[in-house]
Amino acid sequence: MKCSCYRYWLESCRLSCLMFKLKRILWILGGLVFAFLCVFVTILVIFLKDDVVRVDKPISLMEARRRGETFPFPDSAHDIRIAGLSHWQQHEFVLRFEAPPSDCTASIPNIFRWHVLESRLQEDYRSESILGSTNLPITTLLLPVSWFDNAEIKHGAYAGTKTSRLWVDEDHGILYYWEPDEIEKGN
Repeated sequence: MKCSCYRYWLESCRLSCLMFKLKRILWILGGLVFAFLCVFVTILVIFLKDDVVRVDKPISLMEARRRGETFPFPDSAHDIRIAGLSHWQQHEFVLRFEAPPSDCTASIPNIFRWHVLESRLQEDYRSESILGSTNLPITTLLLPVSWFDNAEIKHGAYAGTKTSRLWVDEDHGILYYWEPDEIEKGN
């Protein structure tokens, strides 16, 4: 009888020792997984920094091209201003330039062809005239953009897709272009 109790006790000690070792291994593995996740997130934060472009003072067409801008400006464009932010899954881009109204309007198809090539999204744009007063939207990620946010257009044109929009102020010869962070539903 003593022998079987001793064996039972010895077997339960071995089992609890084995369970203790298993728990310790699981704790160590959990710690390693946590450490790996911390390193991974740190690497993401370091390498996925915000890509910010901000040109609030007007620049010339030659300066914009020297900076590497691929936007299809008409040759008469001047007083160019640009603001953009890209961060992992967020993106917003605004641009404004001055040119004769006829050049602004004539550049609309080229701008949307450029947009299709840059975004790799095949989408058609729609356009309409602006006959009454309309205000541009307020940027969401780039606040504040004084030369774009809530600008008023009384006479001109609008064209847009689900992922980009532009307005031509025909009274002042200004084209405004916007790629918002949010994709418009049902455009």
